[in-house]
Amino acid sequence: MANDKKSLRLKKVQREVIEKLLQKLDERFLTREEIKMRMLSGRKSSDEGEIDIVSRLDLIDAVRENLRTSLQFEDYRRAARYLTMLNTLCQKFLN
Repeated sequence: MANDKKSLRLKKVQREVIEKLLQKLDERFLTREEIKMRMLSGRKSSDEGEIDIVSRLDLIDAVRENLRTSLQFEDYRRAARYLTMLNTLCQKFLN
């Protein structure tokens, strides 16, 4: 019984930490103003193998949705991996 309570507390803490880190990423890279600026200043076509801003944002959105799904199903290890991937993509594409 004590282990069940400890396990539930741990899951709650894991979820809160991941959601807080996701919120920080959103505030840093994915604000409405930041997205508008990127959309207006981005290239319209791909040059030299680089993907355009819309494709970059689609990729970031897909990873973000997978992270949310992992949280919904309480798969916190997978959610942490998606969070790491999302952070890397945001730094690479939106910095």
